[in-house]
Amino acid sequence: MTAYREDALVLVRFPLPGQDGDRETWPWLPGIVTAVCDADEWQVVVLDERLEQNGTYPLCYRDASDLQPRVAR
Repeated sequence: MTAYREDALVLVRFPLPGQDGDRETWPWLPGIVTAVCDADEWQVVVLDERLEQNGTYPLCYRDASDLQPRVAR
């Protein structure tokens, strides 16, 4: 299991508009950890233009199975 710190750049599984509830089909999208909630749970903001609404991006809670490290560009 990977431990992520606050402000860590990650890839997070998150559905795009119109996608069904099958998590295995969700794409890996860029995000940033905004809070460490538990030993295996993080709050993440999903930074994808397709999800932006009125200048805000969605927040989600994910465990390690739905996160991957992301290299800064």
